[in-house]
Amino acid sequence: MDAMKKKITPEGIVLICLSIVLVAGISVGVIRHARRGKVELKALEPEPLLVNINTAGVENLTRLPGIGPSLAERITAYREEHGAFTTTEELLGVSGIGPSTLAEIKPFLEVR
Repeated sequence: MDAMKKKITPEGIVLICLSIVLVAGISVGVIRHARRGKVELKALEPEPLLVNINTAGVENLTRLPGIGPSLAERITAYREEHGAFTTTEELLGVSGIGPSTLAEIKPFLEVR
């Protein structure tokens, strides 16, 4: 019975605190690793195919990075108003497309 009534020593308290810190650190590491896994999975999304800006509709234009439905509609409206694009740089005339957006989508564009 006396053997069960041991006092907790200061060293024991330190060991308990270190154990708690260790478990918390491992938990944080696991959570961070799990979050990184989700980001890596997002990178596995298919790359957009080449889009012909003279024939593509809103659905195909929205496959381009950074192009949403409203911007895609502005592209098609601009094309209807001004005629076919002869260069990709003409997209700079579309409201909402600046040099950085054009640089981002240019590798996925073709003009035919």
